[in-house]
Amino acid sequence: MLDPDYILRLSEGAEEIASQLHSVILRRVVRRIMLRLQRKDDYLLTSIDKWQLETLQEAGFLREELVAEIAKATGRQVSEIKRAFEDAGVKTVAWDNAVYKAAGLSPDPLLNSPQLLALLDRG
Repeated sequence: MLDPDYILRLSEGAEEIASQLHSVILRRVVRRIMLRLQRKDDYLLTSIDKWQLETLQEAGFLREELVAEIAKATGRQVSEIKRAFEDAGVKTVAWDNAVYKAAGLSPDPLLNSPQLLALLDRG
């Protein structure tokens, strides 16, 4: 049987490693956003950024915390970051719909799908 103190130390170590990983991911996303801002790109988030941010959310980060951290690091308004998140979500759905249509499927329009709207709001 494992000693309870050993299990406690192990879980605390795992939490610390996860926290460090979250910080690294967030710093990388912010760095890429900063590069896009410097280049004056017309978008802030790529699909990789969106996926990594979704992964952080699934790991327990709240959307508001992520948006606040990104806004703080970039010097942008929270509303601008939220708008970028929404834009990335809409573009992702449009991309997915094009793939579905090319495969002969007929996806529901975004505004007609409560599931997609909920997913967009969550992401």
